[in-house]
Amino acid sequence: MEQLAQEPHIFSIPGDETGTVGFGKKWIRAVEELANAEQLGGGGTDGGPR
Repeated sequence: MEQLAQEPHIFSIPGDETGTVGFGKKWIRAVEELANAEQLGGGGTDGGPR
């Protein structure tokens, strides 16, 4: 919270008007997508096995 208070734009995406909330939602969505890909056997980022 101290970091956010010192630099309020640190957790924002340029051009996204939702600010910190939008950043958090996108971050969580990305983590969920990675977890789902792993559960489906996606392995690495190229979709192949590890």
